[in-house]
Amino acid sequence: MSKRKNLIGDVRGKGLLIGVELVTDKVTKKPASEYTSKVVKSARENGLLIRSVGRYRNVLLLGPPLTISLEQTQMAIGILDRLIN
Repeated sequence: MSKRKNLIGDVRGKGLLIGVELVTDKVTKKPASEYTSKVVKSARENGLLIRSVGRYRNVLLLGPPLTISLEQTQMAIGILDRLIN
């Protein structure tokens, strides 16, 4: 998804704790703080609970439980795929 989406500047994490950095420009890495806030709100409205973190609040924090199923994972990725341009 990070290769297809212009707003995703970086994806990092360890295990299931993942941060997805949203930027307005992949070259300058300018934070997309307002857009990140909108994604968090829209995700919540679609049943996906995520947080924004980081200095500029432009990183989506994904921290599912260790018992998450494949179906639930695919659903979460589908919601993010629809919300992030």
